[in-house]
Amino acid sequence: MKRAFIDAARRRSPLVHVAVDSLFWIAGIPFGVWLRYDYGLADGLGELGTNLIPPTVVAIALQAAVGTATGLYRRQWRYGSFDEVRMVAATAASTGVILTASVWSWNGIPRSVPILATGLSLLGQIAARTMWRLRTERARRPHGDHLQRLLVVGSGDGADQVLRTLRASADSSYEPVAMLDDDPAKRSLRL
Repeated sequence: MKRAFIDAARRRSPLVHVAVDSLFWIAGIPFGVWLRYDYGLADGLGELGTNLIPPTVVAIALQAAVGTATGLYRRQWRYGSFDEVRMVAATAASTGVILTASVWSWNGIPRSVPILATGLSLLGQIAARTMWRLRTERARRPHGDHLQRLLVVGSGDGADQVLRTLRASADSSYEPVAMLDDDPAKRSLRL
């Protein structure tokens, strides 16, 4: 039963990512108008109102299409990894460029709004993925009174790998508490 649930969640994962990314475009465009009109909703949104619906729909469709074409929604990424952030940035930037080019031919929408919305949407997409990664890493960390305290000898790349492995496994029975190294330059440093 648990395996079936995990498989179903993996199949729906791209849809969830598209939906979350779309929400940031839905919020980013009106927020871009708000910024464009110097934080005045009455002036910005009052005049534009329904004019914001077409660029929002276009942004959502472009995000889904570009994200699928670039592989953002077709690959399994480690949440918040550099590779995923790079792909999210490329997708949002491509979406923003196309959206900005299309808005230049429309009347009634300030040309700066898609540029502002792209930055806001990108920031939200990266923040959401980073928060998810922090949440899952915290949930995976070993915890409890049964953990044995561990002194790690060395503080180089090998020690970093040991620490990551120990902290990534909920089954670990060790809690690294200190590191010992013969290099005085590494005193009081943290990995």
